[in-house]
Amino acid sequence: MKQLGLAEYINENVSWDPDHWEVSPGDLAQLLVLSTFTDIRIPLTHLEERFEGIDVSFFLSSASKSATVNSFNAGRALERIGQSDPEKLYQVMALSAIKQAGIPTERLHADTTTISFYGEYDTENLDLTDEEKDELLQIERGYNKDGRQECRQVVVGQIVNESGIPVLQKLQDGSTSDIT
Repeated sequence: MKQLGLAEYINENVSWDPDHWEVSPGDLAQLLVLSTFTDIRIPLTHLEERFEGIDVSFFLSSASKSATVNSFNAGRALERIGQSDPEKLYQVMALSAIKQAGIPTERLHADTTTISFYGEYDTENLDLTDEEKDELLQIERGYNKDGRQECRQVVVGQIVNESGIPVLQKLQDGSTSDIT
C-alpha cells in the first residue's frame, strides 16, 4: 500500500481538512485494509480492538494517537471516500498495482453478478436535493442471477485479468442489463 501511495492518493482526492482530523482518511483506509489480516472474529465496528497491542503509528504517515483509530473515524473516512469517486480510486490503485507487479493482462474477462437485498429502502424521505436523489444507486428488481426474483438488487460488473484479478469494477442500478 505504501508503494502504491494509497494513503496519499486518498488524501489528495477526498474532501477533508487536516486541521480537524487527527488521522487522515488515507491512513484510516489503509488501516481498514490491514485490519482484515487481524482476528476476523472481531467485528469491523470494533476497529480499535483489532489493533490492540499493535503499534498503529508504524503504519501511519500522519502523526496520530492510537486512541483516534476507531470505528467512528474510520466511518467518517469511508463517508468521504464514498462522496468522492470510489470507482476511480479503485481503478487507479488496481492499475498501479498491476503495473508495479508486472501482472499480465493479455486476456481480460468481463462479467456481471447481482447482489440481493431484502426489505424496503425508502429514499424519498431522505433530505437530499433532486440531483443527489438522481445519483443514488437504485436497489430495484431486475434479472436476478441467483433466481431470486422476489428480491431487489444491484448489479456488479467486473473486468478481470486471466488470473482473476479485478482490473475494473462498477456498481450499477438493479435493473441494469448485462449488455450495459
